[in-house]
Amino acid sequence: MHSFHIALAIEPVEDGKFYAQQPLHCTLMHWFSVHEAYEHMVPDYCAELFQTVTPVSMLVGEIEMFGDNHDVPVFTIEENERLRVLHEHLMACLSCLEFKSSEPHYVGEGYRPHITMRSVSDLEVGQRLESSTAYLSLRTAAMNPPGTRGNSQILGSFQLA
Repeated sequence: MHSFHIALAIEPVEDGKFYAQQPLHCTLMHWFSVHEAYEHMVPDYCAELFQTVTPVSMLVGEIEMFGDNHDVPVFTIEENERLRVLHEHLMACLSCLEFKSSEPHYVGEGYRPHITMRSVSDLEVGQRLESSTAYLSLRTAAMNPPGTRGNSQILGSFQLA
């Protein structure tokens, strides 16, 4: 089974490249899977969706701790209706592929736009960002043997209209 992740790029990404830690990004859809028979369709669904989306402006909010153990430092994104609508639209599009989130409490009503921190100096609270690229990444069990996580591959990037 494959896991997918959809994000807006804050730093450039390279299609096909493997990352131990993804470049800075704003998560649009937390890790999810679809029915095995539909996995090959996910990149096409993303390409179709993002061809109608214009670049997205975001305002960096406060630093918070995310994750089930509250041990993942993130920069929150100030309330942004465009991100929420885009997230909901992704959920609707993926539902016909039998979408299943790895952590359902982070999607739908639980979605909180954020940028996972690597360093406190990555961004500044109050900084305005604009992303003109969305991307789809893939994670498989083979990429992440037991006891490891984080390795992923960029399946495709999508320039926003």
